[in-house]
Amino acid sequence: LVLFALLSSQIAAGVGPRNNAVNSTSRIAFSQVTFTDTHNKGGPEATMKLLNAFLAATVYDLADAAYTPQECVAGFFGLGFEFSEFHRYDEFFRDDSVVVLAQAGPYKGAEAIEEYVRFTDDTSPYVVEGYSVDAADPLLPFMSPSTGLCDFLLMASNQYKSDPETTNGDEFIVAYMARLTFSIPDNYILKAHFYYKVDFLGYIFGTVVNTKQTHEFICETMKEDCPETFAINGKMKKKKCVKRLKKLPSLTNGSYFDGNSSGCRSAHAAKVKFGEKHCPHISFEPQTDDWGSIKCQESSEISPQSLFEPNDFLAFESYLKSGSHGVDPEQGYTVVREGKGKRSKSKSKNKKGKKQKASKTNKNRDI
Repeated sequence: LVLFALLSSQIAAGVGPRNNAVNSTSRIAFSQVTFTDTHNKGGPEATMKLLNAFLAATVYDLADAAYTPQECVAGFFGLGFEFSEFHRYDEFFRDDSVVVLAQAGPYKGAEAIEEYVRFTDDTSPYVVEGYSVDAADPLLPFMSPSTGLCDFLLMASNQYKSDPETTNGDEFIVAYMARLTFSIPDNYILKAHFYYKVDFLGYIFGTVVNTKQTHEFICETMKEDCPETFAINGKMKKKKCVKRLKKLPSLTNGSYFDGNSSGCRSAHAAKVKFGEKHCPHISFEPQTDDWGSIKCQESSEISPQSLFEPNDFLAFESYLKSGSHGVDPEQGYTVVREGKGKRSKSKSKNKKGKKQKASKTNKNRDI
């Protein structure tokens, strides 16, 4: 109530939204202002941080602005966004909303975004349980007073226990960064860009879901749930299918799992439970899906640097070194407990087909 009273008083005083929008190129960047999600953390201290952020924002001359930083904060937190609340994804996202993890490519629309996020949810065939370990105060690194678009930078750590029936059974903690673009006038999230350290991607797709049981799961999924895909691939026996998966690199060019790799197929096999529309993505032979796309054949090789600003990476490195989450700052993840599932050796190849050492490739891919 205090928060919204403050906002109302500022609008009444002429600091709030005006009809005379400023030039469309006008933007304001806040590199040091932080906002705390009072719903998650609560308490007087969290509330004061949020109010202090509001007060800090008022020092800028926004008299001619159509939208203000205060509205960014009030609108975003008012939306009540939570990654785990799938039943509200139609509120959080629209048909033109896009989620992008550079190494996985884009996912457009609320339904596709939900299916992407569920890969790391406890509804995934690879996850027994997962929960939040730590979250930094969100940052507001950018807003446009003319369009009302606001970018929030989120950094957090989650712990997962993988399912030994479909993975190697490891339990691990991983940190990630997400940059969300929120629209004040339309009250939804337009874009969400994700970032994991490449070492973690090499670990998850080269070790956790690069096992005999993972490969068998993919092959059984193709046979039992994807009759058309199974036929296109010659109705091969499971043994031959598993052998073919083992010959594929776990990642494309050492870091991407949207190309012709076992990692891509393990990711998409988990989505087949949402319907046969994902079956073409686990095919060895190129197969067009219902959207006219062919996946797990060629990587788009989107650079993480094209999705984030340099200061975002600096903030994430600072978060990794904070020590509040138990994550190895160099790798971006920590194995808490090794599982007893069988492990396969990771294979990664460059474009010329030569083997590369994961550590060398990851170093080149990291900032």
